[in-house]
Amino acid sequence: MVMTATAPKQAEVDQIAKEFAPDVVRIRLEVGQDWAEYPALYFRVIVSDDVARSEHPQAVTQAVRAAVEERLQLSGSEWTAYFNFRTVSEQAKLKEASWE
Repeated sequence: MVMTATAPKQAEVDQIAKEFAPDVVRIRLEVGQDWAEYPALYFRVIVSDDVARSEHPQAVTQAVRAAVEERLQLSGSEWTAYFNFRTVSEQAKLKEASWE
């Protein structure tokens, strides 16, 4: 499959993450293909432990998704966005390098 649109850059994603601080610690971007070999963007989002303990953590995750999709103009593009969320504590236990 040939990708025609330019993929977003990590710097663009970093700027979005800063706007959500301190709730969002960082967002990592991986550009690739999904299981059907379509262009895919994988976002790994680390949120504060306070977000996870809050009454409505989904409010933050939904706002992050919406901001990423809007700011990177993903609606109607060839890119499919996949989001995974993890807390600071979860990452401290798992220590996955791709999330750093």
